[in-house]
Amino acid sequence: MENSDPALMLAAAEWGFTPVCINTRAENFSIFEKLGFETHEQDISSLEQPERFRVISLTSFARLHSPAVALLAAWKLLVQQGILLVSTTNKGSPLWCLVGDSQQAIECHPFSKASLYAVLEEHGFVPAHFAASTLHPLGIDVIALKRADMVGIDFQKALKS
Repeated sequence: MENSDPALMLAAAEWGFTPVCINTRAENFSIFEKLGFETHEQDISSLEQPERFRVISLTSFARLHSPAVALLAAWKLLVQQGILLVSTTNKGSPLWCLVGDSQQAIECHPFSKASLYAVLEEHGFVPAHFAASTLHPLGIDVIALKRADMVGIDFQKALKS
C-alpha cells in the first residue's frame, strides 16, 4: 500500500496478503496491474475503505506532502490491532550532516527515531520495532501497532497540531 516497490508487493503476496497499491503516480501502476494487484491512483487520505487492511506500508513517508494526514488515514484504514510499516529518512544519522542541506533533503520531512516515535504515538500508533534500513543509508524502518483506544479521536484537531 502506498508503495512503488514491486519486490515488497510480491513478498506480501507470497506471505498470503492481498497487496493493494495506492499511489498518486500512475506510471507505477502498469507493473502492478500486470501482476494482478489492485491499484488506486489516489492519495491514501482519500481512500474510503475503513478498517479494510491488516497491514499498511508507507515506504516514502519522508516524501509525503503531509505525514500527519497519511497517519490519520492509515489509522482509519487499518483493522483493530493493524500493523503500520514506516520507512523514512533518518535525520538522526551521523551521515545527515553531509546531506542535510541538499535540495533532496530540503524537499522531504526527515525524522529522527525520537521524532518519528512521537508523531506515531500522537496519531494513534504504538512503535513496536525500530531498525536501520537495509535499502537506504539514511533510512529507518519502524513497525507500529494501531492503538485501539484512539476511537473517538478528534481527527480535525489532530491535523491542526
